[in-house]
Amino acid sequence: MTDAAAGSRFYGLERTVNGGSSWEDVNGNPFEGNLGVAEGLVFFDEKFGFAGLSGASQTHSQLYVTRDGGENFESVQLPMDTVTELPEHSAQYGLTLEDYDYCHMPEEEDGVLTIKVTSDVRESEGMLFESRDEGRTWRFVSVVQ
Repeated sequence: MTDAAAGSRFYGLERTVNGGSSWEDVNGNPFEGNLGVAEGLVFFDEKFGFAGLSGASQTHSQLYVTRDGGENFESVQLPMDTVTELPEHSAQYGLTLEDYDYCHMPEEEDGVLTIKVTSDVRESEGMLFESRDEGRTWRFVSVVQ
């Protein structure tokens, strides 16, 4: 964290190659100037990883991907326009597709990345997206209850 204001924070990214004895700056602005609350940082190898940034309310978030060890990040864009169904209780709670804008941190299994999108951090129902090319392209897979 490099600065804070009104419950939100600005971040930088540092790395160590000697177990934490010393650190070097990698990226002074990994979230493209956006402020919020860091949701996580996960690297699948030395170069490829994701960082998550949530709004203070935790009802929305944005994921960022790096392929060069954190020197550069870009926003992950999921194809929400390809979602063919909403979770079972959406209508009961008056939720529309636009309400699903909280992206949970990616998970990886057998080379397949998945991201679950819900209406906020506390929800378990949402949509599942997957990528088989290290997050370059994503596709809607299913609703998860």
